[in-house]
Amino acid sequence: MCYATKYINQLEQLVRDIKGKHKELGKKLSAIDKQVNVFYHDLEQRPAFNAVEGYYIAKDLQLLLQQRRVIKSELLRLHTMIKSLEINHVRSKLPKTIKNVNELVETNSRYETNFKEEAYMVLH
Repeated sequence: MCYATKYINQLEQLVRDIKGKHKELGKKLSAIDKQVNVFYHDLEQRPAFNAVEGYYIAKDLQLLLQQRRVIKSELLRLHTMIKSLEINHVRSKLPKTIKNVNELVETNSRYETNFKEEAYMVLH
């Protein structure tokens, strides 16, 4: 496999991974937002609680909110990277790039039909 094909495949996989992670984190954020809403609703409906219960309620809410912040921060960094690198633009260019490289591989293979293996060692 030529370097160009190898790197295109890696780039294609990387773009899929980035988009997939962005989507996954979005779903996690949504799930935590729902948990926070349920938590607030339960707290609103609770008639009373003592100081010890209040402490544990606050600690549980604190953990949820910290998890939410971690996810939001990571989403922001990923989103910034996606926009800065124009990942969607790269993604749309990959099929044409693959086609062009494959055509070059096919064209060049005519010239390399009788090459010895050691000729390719220069690439390693």
